[in-house]
Amino acid sequence: MATHWALAGISVAVALVGAEAAVRAFDLGPEVSPVFRANYRLSDNPALRYELVPGSPDGEDRINTDGMRDREHRVAKPSGVFRIACLGDSITYGFGVPSRSSYPARLESGLNSTAAPGVRFEVLNFGVTGYNITQSIENLRARALKYRPDLVIYQYCLNDPQQYSSELENLEISLTRAEAGYRRRLVARGGQLLSRLRIFALAAFAWQSATTEGRRSRAPRPDSQWLAIRSGSTADYFARLHADPTLWHRVETGFAELAALGRQNDFEVLVVTFPILADLGDYPLLGVHERVAAAAHAASLPSLDLLPVYQKAKRRGRRIAVNALHPNALGHELAGRSIIDALEARGTLDRAPSSEAIPQRANKEGENPRPDRHL
Repeated sequence: MATHWALAGISVAVALVGAEAAVRAFDLGPEVSPVFRANYRLSDNPALRYELVPGSPDGEDRINTDGMRDREHRVAKPSGVFRIACLGDSITYGFGVPSRSSYPARLESGLNSTAAPGVRFEVLNFGVTGYNITQSIENLRARALKYRPDLVIYQYCLNDPQQYSSELENLEISLTRAEAGYRRRLVARGGQLLSRLRIFALAAFAWQSATTEGRRSRAPRPDSQWLAIRSGSTADYFARLHADPTLWHRVETGFAELAALGRQNDFEVLVVTFPILADLGDYPLLGVHERVAAAAHAASLPSLDLLPVYQKAKRRGRRIAVNALHPNALGHELAGRSIIDALEARGTLDRAPSSEAIPQRANKEGENPRPDRHL
């Protein structure tokens, strides 16, 4: 009898493991926007449209009092500090990874690991999930300028020209209690084992959806971006975004405004383009990247393209993505390292409040190579 019970237990465990693997492999479950009412609210600023809720929790992190997924920062810049403001969407925000693993956090730790005595780098994360180029630059005006950054990094994602926002759409309607519970289980940290199982979250969602907890006032409009990614027409979708004259004008205008704000407020700018993290081998959107770089150059903005960095990592068999748009912790680490290399090559960090902001380490022959930074 004991043997029969043991075999039955093993069979059930194997079945559950197989079911869990299938749910994760095929990404089964409802499309629930990462924007959740606990963390986001509609904004009084008509250009921002929505914003992060100060003090709200996000997994193991918390939004600070100025609406950033970051620690608290003094507005007045301390002596000896070189400040960097990172603008962008969910990539800068660090969707899918803890805030300490996001590229702004990696950038800060990497710079400070070899900073000269008395010099400190502060990197402020102004990323907000779903923001396009217009919203990101308004966020610079509304929140970042008062911190007097010495450098602004603008993180460009290939969806930056688009006007439709699934995040705003999902804020303007209420998630059903079933959807809210499903997302809450997906982002749960710690707790019981069941809270970590996708199959449990899916089963609970199916059960609640059959009750009044699954009802909604209206369905959200479909998100064309994610439909394109899921259907395999990713390249066509993002190429069309950049071929649309109206949408492309928003990019050119945004770069021009960013350059003007830099001149008026005495900060440098670096545009960092993140690729779509699918089909990196035979990447179909190289022409779009080249057009973005040309637009940045026309606005006198230096740029960095991370496509070669991620392609190299992919060739080495390294996993760098949470999904088609978002890097994982390693992807963010690689971005941080590459940004530091680009800043050193341009001499941007020489503006740090020290005669030698980046200390050099002599090798055996007396040369002074660029020091390694530990992110």
